[in-house]
Amino acid sequence: MKTNKRPYITVLSLFTLLAAGAQTPGGVGEPLSWKKSCHTTDSISLRGKGLTFVGVGQVNDNDHKEQTLWSIGTPTSTTFLQTTSRTADLKRDAFMNYTNDTLPELRMYSYCNSSQDTSGKKLYIGHATQKGIPARDLQYPFKEYVIYDRALSLQERNRVESCLALNHGVTLQHSYLNSDGTVIWNHVTGKAYSHRIGGIIVDSISGLKRTKGSSSEKGSFLLVSNPALSEKQSLLWGDNNKPLRFVSSTAKGKWFQRQWKLSATNMQGEKVDVTASTRAVQQINPLTDGEYYWLAVDPTGSGEFPVRSVKYYKSSTSSDDSLRFHDVTVTDDAIWSLRAGRNMFTSIQVSQSESPDSVGGTLDILITGGTPPYDNTLTKDQSVIYDHTSTDTLLTVINLPEGRYHLSTTDKMGIHDTKEFEITATGIRDLTYEDGNSQSDGMFRHVTASPNPTKDGNVDVEIETSQACPITLTLYTSGGQVVSRKEFGADSYQFTRICLPSSGVYLLKAECGKTERTLKLIRK
Repeated sequence: MKTNKRPYITVLSLFTLLAAGAQTPGGVGEPLSWKKSCHTTDSISLRGKGLTFVGVGQVNDNDHKEQTLWSIGTPTSTTFLQTTSRTADLKRDAFMNYTNDTLPELRMYSYCNSSQDTSGKKLYIGHATQKGIPARDLQYPFKEYVIYDRALSLQERNRVESCLALNHGVTLQHSYLNSDGTVIWNHVTGKAYSHRIGGIIVDSISGLKRTKGSSSEKGSFLLVSNPALSEKQSLLWGDNNKPLRFVSSTAKGKWFQRQWKLSATNMQGEKVDVTASTRAVQQINPLTDGEYYWLAVDPTGSGEFPVRSVKYYKSSTSSDDSLRFHDVTVTDDAIWSLRAGRNMFTSIQVSQSESPDSVGGTLDILITGGTPPYDNTLTKDQSVIYDHTSTDTLLTVINLPEGRYHLSTTDKMGIHDTKEFEITATGIRDLTYEDGNSQSDGMFRHVTASPNPTKDGNVDVEIETSQACPITLTLYTSGGQVVSRKEFGADSYQFTRICLPSSGVYLLKAECGKTERTLKLIRK
């Protein structure tokens, strides 16, 4: 007997439609309009009293011209509008201007009002209907927007904003919530890392399935992925806004200044892949011969990367200059950073005992990579005080008096690493050093020229400032004559190449406001 399967197909299709219809941004029900593909000609009929608008769009305002985000009115008149510069109640002649607009090009705009009388009017996306409005139409359409004909509660609004922010890699200045109201990024505890927040998340009620994510902002650097992400799992990360460059220390090694803080929900112990581009590193030669990029994970969340807790993942590289770290274990509240090191390197940490019987500090040595056995030699004032060969990767040396030390570690294959440090009454002294062709002070964190001396006349110049500012670079002969001058717009990092036209000594002056630095350059 032939079975008719059509009723089951109909029921299944109806169930699918109902499930799809249940999706709302942040799980906040009954939006008046929710669009992910928008046009500046969109118009929505409004009803009742109250309004909430949340939208993400790309705003290119290099020409500093005000653009209309949305307006309320009739086909011939406008009573209220929000622009890239202000909100304006034209009926009451009331304005609220925005100040210090430093938002990235892709940004979120949000508005909520419980007393907005919208009955009988329409909301127009990206334009105003009334003539004479001193704001042009929106240059690019919204990537996504949602409209409610009521004022959302603070928690509801946060959920909607979190949904759109995660979908587009936009950074919020408040905590992120998922559709059931769970805090998945705490702005208070993560405030120092609230820059370039990105995330991966599966939240079906919100229509979110982001198994690969990054921040959309310039300098975001990291892309994190997990294709097997499950419902209500999420991982968010933000950075400390430090430069994408290494700083070297004779004691601690070569560490990235940028760090990232993680916030994991239902993902403890899960694995993710991490990708980054070496082209974004703000250094001319970030690695020396034989060095690799290592991802350092501090599960304690302190950002100190203690040797008894830190985990390292060595990068693999591809033809497109991408770094890839595979199967990185997720830990909630962990801190990530990068470290430069050879196939084998050491990490050290000194602690001072509080016991009255202690006669000195305790040195912990962690060996990462390489081939055992490892030969470790510790000297003080050119005298060997510790010499140990074993397969152990974590060693402890106790009762070390104050003074300067030299640690030498060599693995079976001859890979060598050294650390130089000083033990004081408070711990280990971090002895940093700078390139001989650089200066660092005040507004200028680094002004570096390389190679110097130069044979062909070409010199790469790198400038890092403590805050964004316009830079003027002037090259002089030793007699004070101007050879060339370059000007750069406001930024905290600049990279350029200058040419010394002939053999001799030159002076390169970098100016930022009233602050200046000068380097001596030589062409052989």
